[in-house]
Formats: sequence, C-alpha cells, structure tokens
Amino acid sequence: MPNLKRTAAFVKIQEKLTHNTQLLFKYFFGLSEKIRYLLIGGINTAFGFTVFSILYLIFYDKIHYIIVLVLTNFIAVCFSYIMLKVFVFQTKGNYLREFLRCYFVYLMILLLNSILLFLFVDIFHLNVIFSQFVITILLIVGSYISHKFFSFKVSNISSL
Repeated sequence: MPNLKRTAAFVKIQEKLTHNTQLLFKYFFGLSEKIRYLLIGGINTAFGFTVFSILYLIFYDKIHYIIVLVLTNFIAVCFSYIMLKVFVFQTKGNYLREFLRCYFVYLMILLLNSILLFLFVDIFHLNVIFSQFVITILLIVGSYISHKFFSFKVSNISSL
C-alpha cells in the first residue's frame, strides 16, 4: 500500500509540474519575438561563453585562443540554431536551408569576433575571457537582425 500512495503522490506532482510547464510555455510564447530573442539569446550567449571559458581554461597552454573560439563556435551554433528555430522564430520546415543560413551568419560573426578578440588581446593586452565577454555583448544586435531578416526569413519559396 505505501507504494500506491507514493505513486499517487508522484502522479499528482507530475500533473502539477505538467500544468505549470504548460502555463510557462503559454506565457513565454505570448511574449513578443524580440523579448523571446533576448531571453533565448541570453541562454545561447551564456552557453557559448561557458563553453568558450571551459575550453580555454582546459586548453590555454595547448592551443591558441582563436582555435578555442572556432571550436566553441561550432558547438554553440548547433545549440543556438535549435533554440532560435523552436523558441524564437518558430519556423516550420526548411531545416537545412535555415541551418546553413544561420551558420553563415555565425561565420560572419565569428570572423568579426576573431578580429576583435585579436585586437583586444594582442594589441590592447586585455584578458581573453573579459575581452570575449565584451565582444559578445557588442555582437548581439547584429546577430538578431541577421537571423530575423536572413536566417529565419519566411518566404513563399520552398527550399531544402
């Protein structure tokens, strides 16, 4: 009999969590796209910055920080693409086309990021992790505009 009570309590908790999760999602998707982008972008940024910091701290004496940045970019772009598609722009289909466009935008951001990081670290002699933090903040607006009007642009043309 105790197992039945635990099971019933577990089911009740699970139902409550499901209900609360549904309310949270309803509220979240009721927010404007720009607010959702800021929230998801914050998660993406924290994820990418954390990956960069961890990889840099592990490999700082083995590989150059720009290589760490490139490795981080690939991992973070895959994560970011899924988050942006599902939670921000909510587009249907076009997975390969959107991913390639998304990756192109991030490659341009990576190029700009690499140049700025080199300038901040090697020319201005600033700390690598601090520099990456500042650069990330600077690149957020350009990222939103690029994804909104290029990566996840809804068109009437069917694609890949």
